[in-house]
Amino acid sequence: MLRGFAAFLLLAGLVLGAQFTLFSADHAHATLVTTIDADGANDEPGQKDLTQMSVDNAGAPTSFAITWNWDETVLTGANTADACALFDSDGDGNVNFSLCQEWEQNVAQPTTVLYSCSDKKPDRCTAPNQAVASPSSACSATIDLSGDPFDATFPGGPGDDYPADSKTLCTAVLADVGGPATEFLNVCSYPSGQSGSDPSDCILPSVPTTALLTIIKEVVNGNGGTAASSDFTIAVTGTNATPSSFPGSSTGTAVTMDAGTFSITESGPSGYSGSISGTGCPTTFGASAAVSIAAGATVTCTITNDDIAPKLTVTKVVTNNNGGTAVVADFPLFVDATAVTSGVQNTFNAGAHTVSETGMSGYAATISGDCAANGSITLAPGDVKACTITNDDISPRLKLVKTVVNDNGGTATASNFQGKIDGGNVAWGVFVDVAPGSHTASETVVANYTAGTWGGDCAANGTVSVALGQSKTCTITNNDNPARLIVQKTVVGGNAQVFDFSRTGIANFTLANGQENNSGFTLNAGSYTICELNLAVAWSTTATVSINGGAAAPLTLTNPNLPADLGNRCGTVTLNVGDSVTVVFTNTPPPGGDARTIGYWKNWSSCSQSNGKQYDKAVARGDWNKTLDGNLPQTIGTALIDTCEEAVSLLNKTPISGTKKAANDPAFNLAAQLLAAKLNVTAGAGTCAAATAAIAQAQAELVAISFDGITHTNISKPLATTLNNLAAILDSYNNNTLC
Repeated sequence: MLRGFAAFLLLAGLVLGAQFTLFSADHAHATLVTTIDADGANDEPGQKDLTQMSVDNAGAPTSFAITWNWDETVLTGANTADACALFDSDGDGNVNFSLCQEWEQNVAQPTTVLYSCSDKKPDRCTAPNQAVASPSSACSATIDLSGDPFDATFPGGPGDDYPADSKTLCTAVLADVGGPATEFLNVCSYPSGQSGSDPSDCILPSVPTTALLTIIKEVVNGNGGTAASSDFTIAVTGTNATPSSFPGSSTGTAVTMDAGTFSITESGPSGYSGSISGTGCPTTFGASAAVSIAAGATVTCTITNDDIAPKLTVTKVVTNNNGGTAVVADFPLFVDATAVTSGVQNTFNAGAHTVSETGMSGYAATISGDCAANGSITLAPGDVKACTITNDDISPRLKLVKTVVNDNGGTATASNFQGKIDGGNVAWGVFVDVAPGSHTASETVVANYTAGTWGGDCAANGTVSVALGQSKTCTITNNDNPARLIVQKTVVGGNAQVFDFSRTGIANFTLANGQENNSGFTLNAGSYTICELNLAVAWSTTATVSINGGAAAPLTLTNPNLPADLGNRCGTVTLNVGDSVTVVFTNTPPPGGDARTIGYWKNWSSCSQSNGKQYDKAVARGDWNKTLDGNLPQTIGTALIDTCEEAVSLLNKTPISGTKKAANDPAFNLAAQLLAAKLNVTAGAGTCAAATAAIAQAQAELVAISFDGITHTNISKPLATTLNNLAAILDSYNNNTLC
């Protein structure tokens, strides 16, 4: 074998029986070495049979000469003779370049091709690729008439066409085949045109340089694992290991590699332990456990992966921050149907599991950690997981609900009442956390609302007991109280006369001195108007009001019939829920009582009484002297007014002999107010100096202008002003605002 074209031939062995021929590496001792076929004569048929080769290194380090002999000198048909000189340019014993010659029928027309190879085999050009289109290396062919080394003395001899051979002569240029470091390996023949196939005949014997490693993958799923052999990827690190990475197989995977060291690694599903067994195998994974393998050796290694039982710890935590007293032992724990102890690690098969507990009422459970909220968890081989179940005591809750009934005019709402639990203020309708045990509901009430008894979950007195986790509701209803209105009559001097009254919401009624009208507590809250009706002239009327027994206060009375005056006087009071209001009407009989307006005298007359029939009523009760008719005649200016019709005309500011009003006439305006004032005085109404003076002056002024109830003399502007001013004073008197 040639070790580098810059060096000399190292060694070549000829094996023939027990004889060996050695090739010296020393250029001074050997420049031409001839080697006969190690497999002897006629070891391959026809064009496949090589007989010898020669190597001459005299041209190194630029080139050297190689020859090889064929046992055949003539080929028939389409058969070809194919052989190649093999070269190793990287020192690994495998072929990097192949210089090949092919001839057919005779050696007159040989074909020479130089290939580059994939460096996978020592006896062939794997994945041949024509390296150089026009290489410097060249080969020729000839007939060597005495070249066959195998005569009849050799087993199987003599060779075909003995003693002649066909001979190939090649000059291998080092630059074509990798340079001075290239080693010459061998000369081999191949099937026609297939330099990359299995060689037919090689001059030097085939010395194995590779080894065979078989790796068997076994997976043990004794703890719920589901991985298969093919789920693991195995990698072999070694020279030219083929394949170097592959999925595991339970029937084994064959790996070829060059002699040397190798190691094994694998990757795959987590949760599996791995071990290697077998003679000549690494004891564990990784480069640090690499072992040697010899050329030609056959080694079988078994990799066993065993699923690791997953581990699960369930821990119980109990929180008692709301009065609870439970402890961890009160909550039995389970994984599926298996009871477990809090905080203790347990092994389970891989797969889906459920963590649970036997709970206690009044405690809220939450599951955390590696478990889902519902306690489910999936364990894979090798998992180490933990779940925690926390039980927190649930605070009891109490809610107070308020209902306010306002069917008597009340306006209070729930916000006007203060709910309380054990004396502490709480909002209505909102759950409040409380301690376990007994509690009392109460409230701050609003005046004039009646509270019912407590209901719902509370006893009638508001007591209630709640346990952990319970939510209870207590209810109470408050109803607004009805109001009461009392109308009383007082007559100064004890007069026995009966007086008419009206009041909002009921029919008219009568009261005599000392009597009252009492509604009882039946009224809704609101405003009520009380009127004393048909009160005659010269009677004085006042009213007072007292609320819930308090001090009496004046009540303002008004004439509801303005501008008419029917003798009605009214006052309005406001009742709140539950109020008791007393209104006292006090009347003082004539003389000296109230005056009446023009409207009163027209309505209390026989000729123009109102629909209320005040005149008829007055006559019926003996008060004719309080009517217009009962206080005639009256002198106004120079006119004597002695009939109802004349008096009403004048009160209407109309001449007594016509129907057209003269309201804008200062004389008729004054005459109407003067007539009403004189009627009041005659009927007994109280007077004062201002009223008396105004009456006297008005009468004098009307006389001065010859007012006769029909006409009068001209009135100057100053006089008109005087007359109108006097009319205003008398109007004030008639309305009881002057005196």
